[in-house]
Amino acid sequence: MQAILEGFGIAAAAAIVSGLLLGRSRFWGAVIEPILMTFYVIPRIILYPVILGFFGVTLTSERWMAFLSAFFPMAINAIAGVRDVSPTLTKLGRSYSCSRLQMAQKILLPSAA
Repeated sequence: MQAILEGFGIAAAAAIVSGLLLGRSRFWGAVIEPILMTFYVIPRIILYPVILGFFGVTLTSERWMAFLSAFFPMAINAIAGVRDVSPTLTKLGRSYSCSRLQMAQKILLPSAA
């Protein structure tokens, strides 16, 4: 259970960060999102024997399996959520001269959720 929770936690953090970066940047979204979608459609059951071959039957392999199972759906939904934020809210954040961190904390994450 500990390995699954750790893998899920790491996947959630990575998915939120990648969702913010890829959802806000047109260039990186256009470059990396097709790669992300390609890995999303690969059945993860195919990757499990590869992970077991690299790490053996250990907690590390369980963490990687949990990470792979959770990261792609969360990242794709985070990207879609950030892209669906109202332009009025982002304009409001810019008018208050919010930094990128403040924009992510106060506007993007709450409205994407």
